[in-house]
Amino acid sequence: MAEKKRRIFSSIRFKIMFSIASLIALTMLGVSSVVTKEVRKAILSESLDKGQAIARNLSLIAEEAILTMDDTSLFMPLSKTVEESRGIKYAFVTDKRGNIIAHNDIGLVDTINKEPESFSEVLAGEDFHVMAYSTDEGLIYKIDGRVGDVENLGSIHVGVAGAIIDEAVESITNSILIISLLGLIAGAIGAVILASMQVRPILVLARAVRAIGEGNLEQRVDLRRNDEIGDLGDAFNEMTKGLQEREFIRQTFQKFVHKDVVNQLLENPDMIKVGGEKKKVTIIFTDIRGFTALSETLSPHDLIGLLNSYFAQLLPIIDKNGGVLDKFIGDAMMIVFGTPLAKEDDALRAVKTGLEIQAKVKELNLARERDGRDHITMGIGINTGNVIAGNVGSEDRMEYTVLGDAVNVAARLEGQSRTGDVIISDATYAEVKDKVVSVKSDEKVFLKGKSEAVNIYVVEKLL
Repeated sequence: MAEKKRRIFSSIRFKIMFSIASLIALTMLGVSSVVTKEVRKAILSESLDKGQAIARNLSLIAEEAILTMDDTSLFMPLSKTVEESRGIKYAFVTDKRGNIIAHNDIGLVDTINKEPESFSEVLAGEDFHVMAYSTDEGLIYKIDGRVGDVENLGSIHVGVAGAIIDEAVESITNSILIISLLGLIAGAIGAVILASMQVRPILVLARAVRAIGEGNLEQRVDLRRNDEIGDLGDAFNEMTKGLQEREFIRQTFQKFVHKDVVNQLLENPDMIKVGGEKKKVTIIFTDIRGFTALSETLSPHDLIGLLNSYFAQLLPIIDKNGGVLDKFIGDAMMIVFGTPLAKEDDALRAVKTGLEIQAKVKELNLARERDGRDHITMGIGINTGNVIAGNVGSEDRMEYTVLGDAVNVAARLEGQSRTGDVIISDATYAEVKDKVVSVKSDEKVFLKGKSEAVNIYVVEKLL
């Protein structure tokens, strides 16, 4: 089985790893976005609370200074507040008419407070209002409050730089990004490990399937998992066990029935029933001459050994030419061409088989002669005709064979053959006459069970 060229981006390992890593990245991105948003909101709230606390404290100082008409005493607290409070951009006090009576920048004292042209209201309370506006230096949050609890003596104004909020958010965001990146790296490593753990048994199964395809039915997998992949491994082992049993049946069955019959029975189990069909076939009968006398001179062990050696040399010839060994009849064989699979040249292949068998017997006799043993001679008869082919017997025990007059004629022809001859009937001759060299008998012969004499032909060779 050819191994596919794998593409890294289409592998299951990459897909699992990419999916997990992407999920982690999206999750971290979503968490980072939400956390950053909440952190900004919290820092802004904290900064504005801090600005309001400063404004409230300055408001109390301003109230006392205005009531005592000591405006100059406000400069120090305002300047100190801006210098020491991180993020406070400015702080000043105006009277009821909007004139600046005290400012951290003394140069702006006695000037009119100019409100920004465009701003957005951030917070509106009873004591303070918070507005945001843009400047060249960035966003400013302007906190305005009244000076005087009973009487309106003026206003306190504190500016909180938005940059400090951005810096704090940026610092925390960077920390979140670092943590997210570390999390993504850890997640990616975990994804690789997880993907490898999930893919490894699949690769084991793939190698096992490849081994099965190469004919190794002993292949098993040991996944030892309690999940679906473990179930798949168990199913694979059950499958290979079934294939192994099927192959064992096939190999064992072929020792008794021809492989073509075995294959058809395995592919079509419905054939395993008593019954048959009419077919045109060519039948060969072979028989060892003088076997009865030979058997009296040999021990049972030697006799069986002789037959087994003899048949072992002849059976490959039958298989090579596509014949089916129907049965052994003692020292005789019945061979059929045309069932279960019929071919146009069944008769010719049968004649070829007969000639090759006789040639093999002559070869065996030369070896026996060298060993000082007697020759084995045999006769062969071949006939073509219609038969009933199928399973004969009962539901408990049956045999695939062919029955009919054509079979009987082939058996009678074998009886008429001389040592070393291959004789064929009129019917077979009609099928192969243009492809063989044969000699017609001088006289017709009567076959047992036949009322009319028939022609027989001795085949000498193929054209």
